[in-house]
Amino acid sequence: SKDGNWYENIEKDFEKVTIIASKTKIPYITIATGIYQNAGANMVQQLAYTLAHLNEYFNRISSINQPITIEVTVGTNYFFEIAKLRALRILFNTLAKEYNHNLDCIIIATPTKRNKTLYDYNVNMLRTTTECMSAILGGADAVANLAYDAIYHKDNEFGDRIARNQLL
Repeated sequence: SKDGNWYENIEKDFEKVTIIASKTKIPYITIATGIYQNAGANMVQQLAYTLAHLNEYFNRISSINQPITIEVTVGTNYFFEIAKLRALRILFNTLAKEYNHNLDCIIIATPTKRNKTLYDYNVNMLRTTTECMSAILGGADAVANLAYDAIYHKDNEFGDRIARNQLL
């Protein structure tokens, strides 16, 4: 779930995931790790929680035959965020090898919501720009930008256009 809680309990939830993974042709399994960064975890904790999350999937789902997508949020510490994404891919491959999972992970990066300001929202454009660039240089497979006014405005055409232009 998006808030980190079980829908029912650990056994029933993983039982359902195993059934879905084995009987359907879902294209990938997603691990959403943004909850860790947005809740205040540092980069080491983010990687540790993500790998623990992934390890739990490998332990509890008998056969994972699809790629695993990891949704990651990226903060403002430019070079360390680049290193975090590169380390994530290396650590994923190391862990996956232990479970004979030979498919690569897909990393989708998004700027964090944790450091966005209400008072000087133009600064948010600078922050999302550097966060997206960290994601690109870190080797993310896809980057989903955050509009500079996303935390206090509903979706609007101008904010969405600026977010697209930043990625261009």
